[in-house]
Amino acid sequence: MKALRLIAMCVAGLTVTTIAVVILSSFPTLSQGNVPASAQGVAFGNGGFEGKYVEVEPGRLVAPSWSLWYTTAWPDESYIAPPLANAVTDPVYSGTKAQHVYWQQYKNFDACLYQKVGGITIGHYVRFSAWGRVDTSMGIPDAQTRIGIDPAGGDNPLDIQYETHPDNWDVYDAASGEWQRLSVAVKATAPTVTVYACAHPRWAMEFHVYWDDAEFTVTPEKLVYLPLVMRSYCTVPPGELWNPDLELDFCNLHGYQLPISGYKNVFVAPYWMPFWNTDYVTTTGENAQPEYNYTDRDYRVHSGQVAQQYGRSAWGNFEAGIYQVITGVNVSDTLRFTIWGMGWSANGSDDRYSDVREGLNFRVGIDPYGGESYTSTNIVWSEFYDPYDEWHLFAITATARYTRVSVWAYAHPAAYWARYNQVFWDDADLTVVEQP
Repeated sequence: MKALRLIAMCVAGLTVTTIAVVILSSFPTLSQGNVPASAQGVAFGNGGFEGKYVEVEPGRLVAPSWSLWYTTAWPDESYIAPPLANAVTDPVYSGTKAQHVYWQQYKNFDACLYQKVGGITIGHYVRFSAWGRVDTSMGIPDAQTRIGIDPAGGDNPLDIQYETHPDNWDVYDAASGEWQRLSVAVKATAPTVTVYACAHPRWAMEFHVYWDDAEFTVTPEKLVYLPLVMRSYCTVPPGELWNPDLELDFCNLHGYQLPISGYKNVFVAPYWMPFWNTDYVTTTGENAQPEYNYTDRDYRVHSGQVAQQYGRSAWGNFEAGIYQVITGVNVSDTLRFTIWGMGWSANGSDDRYSDVREGLNFRVGIDPYGGESYTSTNIVWSEFYDPYDEWHLFAITATARYTRVSVWAYAHPAAYWARYNQVFWDDADLTVVEQP
């Protein structure tokens, strides 16, 4: 199956390259034919965030033409709250007003301003840009402020969440108090697209986001320049895993990624995310933070070039794994998630064979609601199994209860006193086994 996937991606890449050559020969200047939305009959409004703000809810004033999305679905609701929003005259990037979204009583939030833009020709490229500013006492890498586009015109930014659809987003990384222009372009797959300006601070403290001077442009497909053409093939059908084989490269992401700011020893397969228990016990080394990276040793790879590896090489155990959120799922479909797993636990130096066997506690799960916490009671888990020095196929089946689900690969080696505890995952699959 992995070989067939790699062949398909190579064919897609060759096709895209051929198209790129044709376009290059036809348009030697490589200029992108950006056309303002108004000139194309596209209904994008109030990019300057001016006018009389509308009170959509008490304490939440939003600029005309824009809407407010937020969620309080959080494992611990005591730390997340609906954001406040209003118009400000200072700071602004230009004009007289800017949109302000904030919280200031030691709670965080997950919120977006959004606008549906209609009148799009399917296959044309759309670009959304905006100026953003963050004022906070926390580190900017944890701000999670970004703009994005849903090319299918949805109204839930979680459907194109940054971790699984990074090409749909551009992320704020300027210093606190500085304006930064963010810009993102995608190929429209529907007559209506949705643009988002979002913030989700990781920590609960005072946090202010300002948006100003947004723009929306359309580029006819025949006028697009090479980098956008090269992006167009990078799609995965709704309801399917991204990078199921956990390889080094997938679509536009090359090499294993560092998905969590501040953790430079956590390299994860493109489009997957790590998780671990942070309740570290210093006296025994239990629940230590594992290191993540790929392995290319043939006896640690089920197939392909590499497999996902994580663990400890200096004593200590962990409760940890990888997960992925899959969007575009049909509610009530019964899904089957499978992945191959292997473990190694030892005090000796022979990394082929375990000399400690206290239990590896591998299992896999599906969250039918698409949650992002491994402690959620919604997750349907498989039975535990200890795959010492052998590849074992883990499988679980569950019925989707929302338009997204999350899949989980989990391990919790018991021998915290062992010098080595290592976990390996490879070749995942998610299939529909029954439809209503």
